[in-house]
Amino acid sequence: MTTENTIRERFVNWLRHFNRRVTNPIMLTFAGRRIYAVVLPVGRKSGRPYRTPVLAMPWNQGVIIPLPYGQGTDWCQNALAARGCHLEWSGREYVMVAPRLVGRESAMGAFPGWLHALLRHTHEFMRLDFLPGPTASSASDGGNRGHSHHGTK
Repeated sequence: MTTENTIRERFVNWLRHFNRRVTNPIMLTFAGRRIYAVVLPVGRKSGRPYRTPVLAMPWNQGVIIPLPYGQGTDWCQNALAARGCHLEWSGREYVMVAPRLVGRESAMGAFPGWLHALLRHTHEFMRLDFLPGPTASSASDGGNRGHSHHGTK
């Protein structure tokens, strides 16, 4: 491993920690609107519900979420282990199923051109499907399933 790779890995780890503690709590105040959503996974070890702000774009009966830190993030691992999660988006909460990792080539068609530059270093994405049927509930009508006060894993 080169020194440049080690420095980059340290920076990415520092940035992940910083975003979890500082940026994510701020993002949660407006996530769920426009291109931002809130992933509501349940911890695979703790069983605790979490809230994590993400960028999400609708795509073929589901959403595509960029994984700028790769598939090792807690929320991604939790969604994969549980075979799904809930997602707050556009004022509603959805049950998401069939999480799977997709490459850049498969995912970029979901994103408008103006976001391509922002995603230029992102090579992994998660695809989630909406659970078929009337599963959406208003996030304000009790649809939050107890996810409102926990951390951002």
